[in-house]
Amino acid sequence: MQLKRWWHNYHEFISLETAKNINRIVARDDAFFPGELRTGQGFFSTYNGDYIPPEIIDADKETEFLNELPASNRSTTDKALTLMFHNMRQQIFWDGNKRSATLLANKFMIDNGAGLIAVQADKYPTFLRKISDYYHSNDMAEVKYWTYENGIQGIDLMKAKN
Repeated sequence: MQLKRWWHNYHEFISLETAKNINRIVARDDAFFPGELRTGQGFFSTYNGDYIPPEIIDADKETEFLNELPASNRSTTDKALTLMFHNMRQQIFWDGNKRSATLLANKFMIDNGAGLIAVQADKYPTFLRKISDYYHSNDMAEVKYWTYENGIQGIDLMKAKN
């Protein structure tokens, strides 16, 4: 319910503050510090073994990334996928990074009329493997292509009018 209220009342551009607000809601019951940038080191298990994210989150670099991405010469969908996978791999928050990154990317998609990123449950294990491969390689080309082919849900305008 909190996310729905936020979504309907929040009309700012994608920013680090937007990401923090999403994480504050998404991870409020899971994280010790929801909405706060990760300040320590950790690791988590993936299909390819333990992944250790970047040691320190540089708020200035993340803000620069978020400012430059919308202005880049890419499609809306490519920008949204780049945003999502970048934020997932950076692990900028203590918990809820995949959920927060997906919601932030979907906000960008919806705000720009580009549909929705939604991987169906039966494809989710493959999606997690692709994410794991990306975490360890730092090459998001394959996971972006796979997600584009399997996880982008368009808006059927004819059905939306009925």
